[in-house]
Amino acid sequence: MDKVKVFTNELNLICDKELRDKAIKAISLIPDYFLVIPRSSSDKYHPAYALGKGGLVRHTKATIQLAVHLCRNKMFRITPDDLDYVITSLLVHDGWKNGLSDTGHTKDEHPLIAADELKTVLPAECLSAIRSHMGQWNKDKNGRIVYYGADEMPEPTSHIDKYVHLCDYIASRKIINIDIY
Repeated sequence: MDKVKVFTNELNLICDKELRDKAIKAISLIPDYFLVIPRSSSDKYHPAYALGKGGLVRHTKATIQLAVHLCRNKMFRITPDDLDYVITSLLVHDGWKNGLSDTGHTKDEHPLIAADELKTVLPAECLSAIRSHMGQWNKDKNGRIVYYGADEMPEPTSHIDKYVHLCDYIASRKIINIDIY
């Protein structure tokens, strides 16, 4: 299955052609395991639509659907340019969920791995949103800040960072059921 074709509808939502081309390049770099793994290896905290084979793809599509629908609310102040950055970031935010090669479980540092793998492809706005998409859950099970090399996993700071985190957070709630289209 072609990773880029899987996200044709979502890519077509990006208005800026140059950024869309960068998003296509970014998607093509994601490890192939991305297409088949579930959203979570534990199934504890995530909605039913994100479980099982292909769950991470469905989760990714859900985050983008939420981004498009929520931006209609003026309180978020998401401009069309912002939405292009948001969609691009969400397309690849979990691209290296299980690491550089499939480890069979979520790597705490996956946001930093993704940003590192895409640092020559995507603009700073996207890299920041990807790095910080875990929000306050930027610590390991022992409460220590997660690192990848010398990079520390930050919390969201910009409005784009916060919006990407919000869409990912909502799409990850067990109480939410989203019809993926």
